[in-house]
Amino acid sequence: MRSAQQGAELTFDIVLGDFGRLASVDYARYLSEEEQSRLTAQGNLDFFDEERRIMFNLCCQIEWYKRDSIANQLKRQGHIDRDILVGIGPDNVADEFLNKGSETVTENIKCAIGKNYRRIRVYTPCNGLSDLTREIVARGVASLAGESYGDQLRSEGECSLPNGILVEFSNVAQKVVRRISRKSPSQTVLVLGTKGVNDIYRKQVNGTGLSVFPLNKNDFKLIDDAIVASIGKSADHLNSIKSDLMERIVSRFRATHPLGPVLEACTDFSFGLGENTLRIFAEEMVNDVYGS
Repeated sequence: MRSAQQGAELTFDIVLGDFGRLASVDYARYLSEEEQSRLTAQGNLDFFDEERRIMFNLCCQIEWYKRDSIANQLKRQGHIDRDILVGIGPDNVADEFLNKGSETVTENIKCAIGKNYRRIRVYTPCNGLSDLTREIVARGVASLAGESYGDQLRSEGECSLPNGILVEFSNVAQKVVRRISRKSPSQTVLVLGTKGVNDIYRKQVNGTGLSVFPLNKNDFKLIDDAIVASIGKSADHLNSIKSDLMERIVSRFRATHPLGPVLEACTDFSFGLGENTLRIFAEEMVNDVYGS
């Protein structure tokens, strides 16, 4: 056994994907690459996937999560637009994901328990869905073990089921802030994310010595446009949006905080304007199993 495997607890991750699809696949790749790198850091033995300690189900079920919302939008206007996105569209889209997502979590926790995994982590690799996902996981746990267990997960972020199996909710922003506070303490951070995401990061940096650079209504409108462009992947649109982000937001931040970290805090962002929070999250999730 490699030294990195010693003490690394076998872990089963339930990943609620499709926010968006390509970013979810990228996250699974980052997680797998980081784990392999950790396992092969010492020694010259050949690597085999059978050495891994992190198993996962990547649940890309966007049609199921939003079946009614999709049908209603198509019936109303004949096409899908940005109002189908959780965090940008109306509350009923998020409500449907809350209900359908909790069913998916319940099914996958049962799957993990049936395979005798003792540590289960549940999360969405998306900065903006952390609060919603916590509630989804809590409801999934409650349906299996009772409301008191769901309440414990809501308040503590984890709970031990009656059979001793540990279920954890993982929060992207919490892991990212943990990394940034280690590397860049007492800095101001630019969070390239929606208003809701910026609010989440403000809560997370409280007490860390970090602060979040303030953005205005026009900044958030541009970031919403950048999210839509990033999902569509049109090269011309992406280049135009990247230029706008640099000129209207990043340059303003750099004028007063030349060394401050810039976080691309949308799952689909890969503009190269700052650190990729999806990759940071993957690395920190590996650290939580193998040690930092």
